[in-house]
Amino acid sequence: PKPFSPADYERMRVAMKYGEETEVSGIGEGIHRPFKIKFASGFEMDPLDCRVAVAKTVWSQFETKRYCKSMDARVTGPEREILAWDLDRVMGLDLVPPVVGREVQTIGWSSVQCWVMAKVAWELYDSGEYKYKKDLSNPWLHRMAAWDVITGQIDRHSANFMIDDQ
Repeated sequence: PKPFSPADYERMRVAMKYGEETEVSGIGEGIHRPFKIKFASGFEMDPLDCRVAVAKTVWSQFETKRYCKSMDARVTGPEREILAWDLDRVMGLDLVPPVVGREVQTIGWSSVQCWVMAKVAWELYDSGEYKYKKDLSNPWLHRMAAWDVITGQIDRHSANFMIDDQ
């Protein structure tokens, strides 16, 4: 897909910040216990869909002992997600989907990030469609590796990033 303009990103962020929530449901069981939010309106810009979002709450970090021991809890998970978006914009890596902070019904203050309509890397790997060890010239993998070093990401694995199979 073509790169998004700053105006595109702002439209996505406004849709998530002020969108009317129609459904909030838990997804996955990671450290952050993410939630899926559906909005009454919004729009899709392949591969992003701001009619749906993933939310991470401030409370899950206090419920997970492993997280508490490994992170400075003075900066919350949602704040980290928002800061990651800001840093990605400044660096021009274009890796982090748009994110906003907002109060979400039933779960409270959360980071809310555009839904990515792409396969998780392990799905492509398991099906034989993608061989990351043979794709060493892929600039996105290099960007992601640099991003992980800069941000101190220590949980990168094939179920923790998306691949646009276009």
